[in-house]
Amino acid sequence: YGVKNAVELAHRFGITSNLPQVYALALGSADVTLWDMVSAYSVFANLGTKRTPHMIDSIMSRQESALERFQPKA
Repeated sequence: YGVKNAVELAHRFGITSNLPQVYALALGSADVTLWDMVSAYSVFANLGTKRTPHMIDSIMSRQESALERFQPKA
């Protein structure tokens, strides 16, 4: 148990950010990207299996016409 084990587990879950080995880590003291958090939480949703997240940029119909497209805001 301990902070070192928590950091190692976070890295196994897909967090690539540098995590300091301090007790305040449990309170959110480290900066973690949204991509890392999505990767880490996907382990729970996939019954313990780590998956690589991907982005959805459009939704297509069966006839291959775009029903929705993601347009990033500038």
